[in-house]
Amino acid sequence: MINGEAIPPPSSDPRQGLIHFIETARSRGAADAVIFQMLRSRGWSQHEVESAYAQVYEQLTGLPVPSPQLDRANQQEMPFSTCFPLPPWGSGVKPWGRSDLLW
Repeated sequence: MINGEAIPPPSSDPRQGLIHFIETARSRGAADAVIFQMLRSRGWSQHEVESAYAQVYEQLTGLPVPSPQLDRANQQEMPFSTCFPLPPWGSGVKPWGRSDLLW
């Protein structure tokens, strides 16, 4: 018993123990950033901690954590368009010295 509250028996699923720890720490006023960093320093992977937080917040809100939805055109276009840096031409600088050498 801690502070008059019974401690549940350890779960065979470590993920459930992680979720219970997050819920309990938050209910006692611990900041999410502190809980997150503590769990990471104890060996939990970032993915495991983020997944547990997602489940905690889904339970709190009653809603699934939203994920970005891209339409089909953006899904095909985005990887290609983000591969190339913007040219410096907007600043008046050209990558070649003489504009008379163009085509």
